[in-house]
Amino acid sequence: MILIDTSVWLDYFGKRQKQRTQDAIRVLRRPGAVAICPTILQEVLQGARDEMSFARIRRQLVQLNWREFRDQQLGATRAARIYAALRWIGITVRKPSDCLIASIAVEHGLTLLHDDRDFENIAKVEPRLKLL
Repeated sequence: MILIDTSVWLDYFGKRQKQRTQDAIRVLRRPGAVAICPTILQEVLQGARDEMSFARIRRQLVQLNWREFRDQQLGATRAARIYAALRWIGITVRKPSDCLIASIAVEHGLTLLHDDRDFENIAKVEPRLKLL
């Protein structure tokens, strides 16, 4: 199952023709192949241009396979450890929410489709993170 990151969704809904957008379209054609988590849902919806776009995007996204931390405290701790481990080697993640997304992907064994260099850095300290 694929977790599509906000970076790809924004290009998808913005109809920007990029390789990752094409990858998302291919994955979305496979029923049940795509997951979403609370952080990604929030990030995508907060970028909606207006109320109609918000409602349309929400309808599409809430139909996907929902994934969240089984244990919120453990998930948040794992995300914080990812962020700290990167900082310890001199790398600062631009968006700490990416650590939450990576942590959910790891917990559920999801492959992450992204267009965000933070995830390449996260994979340096979290080898269980599978990137597409």
